[in-house]
Amino acid sequence: MHCKIPSMMRHKGGWETLVYLDENLPGGGGGPICLSCRRLIERGQRARIEFNTDPNGDDGLTGDYHIACSKPFAALARVINMNLWR
Repeated sequence: MHCKIPSMMRHKGGWETLVYLDENLPGGGGGPICLSCRRLIERGQRARIEFNTDPNGDDGLTGDYHIACSKPFAALARVINMNLWR
């Protein structure tokens, strides 16, 4: 059976459908979606970036990224998380 299931992503206004993934793909077709490029993150390619100003990811910054996509966000998070503006 070839069934398509939507991949959902939470954002500030609610939920949105990003892409349709084939559930017959390796790993079940589900998994985390990169916040930068909006593509499926495969096993071993995941980097978690956390911003102190967005601890739950409600603003779309804290979350999962591909390792390559995460580099500019990791640098930005380091600066923001230093709290230089106190």
